Formats: sequence, C-alpha cells, structure tokens
Amino acid sequence: MVCPNIENALRRMGLTGCYAGYHYLVEGALLAREDPAALELVSKRVYPALAHRNHISIGGVDRAMRTAMMVCYRNCPEQVEWLCRQKGEPRIAPFLEGLSQLPDLEIPLVKGPPPLETLVRAGEG
Repeated sequence: MVCPNIENALRRMGLTGCYAGYHYLVEGALLAREDPAALELVSKRVYPALAHRNHISIGGVDRAMRTAMMVCYRNCPEQVEWLCRQKGEPRIAPFLEGLSQLPDLEIPLVKGPPPLETLVRAGEG
C-alpha cells in the first residue's frame, strides 16, 4: 500500500483498486499533502500532474476521480460528508483535502475496519 490510511478509508467506503480513480484519488491526496495550495486549482494543478504521471488525458483523470468519489458517496454518504465537511454531493477538492488529512498510521484490522469517524484528522485532537 502506498498510504495505508487513505487506501483503507477508500476501501471502507466501498471503493476498490479496480477503479482507475482509486489510484488517482490516492495520488491526488498525497499531492495535496505535499502542496495544499494545489487544491485551490484542482483542474490546473492536480489533474495535469496526475495525467502526466499516468500517461492519460486530463479529462480522463477528472472523469475517473469523480466516478470513484461518487461510488464512495453512493455507498457511504455520511462518511463522505464527514470527510468533506459538507452536506450533499461532494466536490473533488474537499474530498482530496479530507483524504490528505487522514493520519499516516497503519490501522489494525480486528473484526473489520473501524468506522471512518473514529479516525482523528491531523491537527485535530
């Protein structure tokens, strides 16, 4: 796993590595950790960087990430709203920001994964 907490959070929301957007969301969240300002211009900074790394069009990255994010939202709307800190359908920037702020610790999987709400965001708590 590239980043266990981000990947575990996505899996708890029903998203698997079968979706191309899964990998782009992980990479986008890691990019947001390195440069939080990139989230201010997702279509100008995040999408082109991911498109270049993965040899895909910018539109392909956008479509794959939005599809993956909506899979999470359809499966676990409350968890996505908590992660984005907003009600209703999520947007990419808040979703990536929420993922990027998950602590970078391995979560022990005992009798299934803990609910997403039990994770403490970096800087909170």
